[in-house]
Amino acid sequence: MIILELCFSDGCGGLEHYVRRSVKWLKGHGHSVHALVANDTILAQWLEEDDIQHQCMITPSRTLPLQSAQRVAGTIEQHQVQVVHIHSSRDLNLAVLAKFLSTLSVTLVYSIHLRPRNSKRDPVHRWIYNNLDLIIANSRCVHEDTKLNLPVSDVRCELLYPGVGKVHPIDCLKLLDRHGVGSGRFTAALFGRIEHAKGQHVLIGAIKKLLEEGVNVHALIAGPIMDKKYHEDLQREISASGLSANVSTTGFLDNSMAAMQCFDAVVLPTYNEAFGLVLIEAMNAGAAVIGANVGGVPEIIDNGHNGLLFDPGDAQGLAHHIKSLAQNPPLKEKLIEGGKQTVLKNFSEDEHYRRLTRLFKDTGWSDPLEV
Repeated sequence: MIILELCFSDGCGGLEHYVRRSVKWLKGHGHSVHALVANDTILAQWLEEDDIQHQCMITPSRTLPLQSAQRVAGTIEQHQVQVVHIHSSRDLNLAVLAKFLSTLSVTLVYSIHLRPRNSKRDPVHRWIYNNLDLIIANSRCVHEDTKLNLPVSDVRCELLYPGVGKVHPIDCLKLLDRHGVGSGRFTAALFGRIEHAKGQHVLIGAIKKLLEEGVNVHALIAGPIMDKKYHEDLQREISASGLSANVSTTGFLDNSMAAMQCFDAVVLPTYNEAFGLVLIEAMNAGAAVIGANVGGVPEIIDNGHNGLLFDPGDAQGLAHHIKSLAQNPPLKEKLIEGGKQTVLKNFSEDEHYRRLTRLFKDTGWSDPLEV
């Protein structure tokens, strides 16, 4: 199968991680994969580091992507692409135009990583979505929102949860020391973009309450700064509350899943989450997980079995769960084991991509060598 992974996102979140893993897995399992990404992005850097052949181009205009679509169509024809795999709504009009400009018959598959919260049923969006061959939602709530808000009544929509692969061992003592996390304390970490919606302030509030109750705990907040003012507010709160010895912050960690094995718990205090990839990564790494009961999170966490849930924004509830794990090691180990079993059963990377490639073929694409 000849696949074009198309992604002009310039962030470094779950979407970009997914594209990177997709290219590596598909190439490693006998498919011919080409990647077309934006210049000067973390995704382009990752593909370079992975020694994966790819093309970079200026991020296309969302409103006038004709010139860029011509280049995409040229890439499709040059490599005889059969499936174009799209990952961001901003790239949909580009991909559809490229399909019309190409002399080849190509299948368009759109993997939705974010919840479509606003209705888009105008003629332009109807035309764009009706030219897709398959939509893949990464959680049940995304699938439901897609059906509710997008003009997809005539488009096949499937639910396919992401998966995670092998965790590589790292030197945890070295990592914790580098980020000022002392030994002998219960450790919690939050991995995600630094912005209000991810709820880093909720974790800081929980740590403050725990220290007031005499719980010896240290938290690491890691992620790229998306909202500079919010980040500055977090730093001021940490300093003003005397939490500098108990809360560390750092930027984006490229090996975040490997780093998760170094912490007792990984928390996700988000206010809105399409899926919650960080949770299955943490389960896979052997950390207990605590997540806000919102979006796709309860599709992952079975409260009390493989993790703990709390209400979004509830710092006291988060503090209660962290304290429970810190003071009840058997509970922590139970949740860790439950998390590992959940990943094995529901979130295998190999099974995810096997199903993905079957879905590609089920769209009507056929290998001329098999005819």
